[in-house]
Amino acid sequence: MPNGVYPVPRFRARPPHAIPLGVRLRVWWHRVELDERLASGEHPADGTLLFRRAEQLASRGERARLAQALSDTLREARKPAPIHGGRLPLRRREIRACQDDILALIQRLADGRPIDVQGAAMVCLLLFDGAGPLYRAGDVTLRFRVRSARLSLDHSDELAPTLPMAA
Repeated sequence: MPNGVYPVPRFRARPPHAIPLGVRLRVWWHRVELDERLASGEHPADGTLLFRRAEQLASRGERARLAQALSDTLREARKPAPIHGGRLPLRRREIRACQDDILALIQRLADGRPIDVQGAAMVCLLLFDGAGPLYRAGDVTLRFRVRSARLSLDHSDELAPTLPMAA
């Protein structure tokens, strides 16, 4: 490891006042596209909107918001389905079936260790994509998406030493 035995996060969040308002608005406007690019593994170059979004996703505040949104989704899935509502209907049975995996994802987001922004982007897409497995059945199961996001939160260079032992 280039930094000794202590992993250093790839992105360090800058204070919001250090980023111009126009840039923050552009990142917000394009966040879904940026999240899709990060989730697919694209590496952000310094000074780009993709880099700014990666900084946001790696921040403690955003990690806490994602963990809270997942907790809220679990809590909502345990309640009876509302008859009328303005929100997309959750796939409650599938969410309850994946409860342990979702709890592991929440715990990893909240543990304070550095994360890979690819996993954070995957969590964002999982939560906020209305056509995703939280809300609709599709080609990919909810369990697969949750586990993929959980594994993607760990830096690949942190997993490399344990791979030979697993084989």
